[in-house]
Amino acid sequence: MIRVARALNRGADWDNAWGVADPDGPDAAALAVIRSALEPSWKHGISPLLRIETTIEQIDRDERQRIEEAAAKLSVRVLVPMGLCFLPAFILIGVIPSIISFATG
Repeated sequence: MIRVARALNRGADWDNAWGVADPDGPDAAALAVIRSALEPSWKHGISPLLRIETTIEQIDRDERQRIEEAAAKLSVRVLVPMGLCFLPAFILIGVIPSIISFATG
């Protein structure tokens, strides 16, 4: 981001300034979000506040959705082994003794 800011301050146009950013770096996705949020402000001179707020809300929604999906997957991973343990125990302790008592009674 610092390289982009320096390039813009030296007079580079928007696309060339963002060309100095590492497109394969670990922060490439974050830089792409920042670039798309600030581009209309730089090119057209409009206030960046609304775009920044909208971008923050979108990132927040996306993160919440990822967290909810991960929680759903985790609950399935926890419930499957627990069900595999409780079902045989229920059958051995509850169902088989009932069948035996009906058969002998």
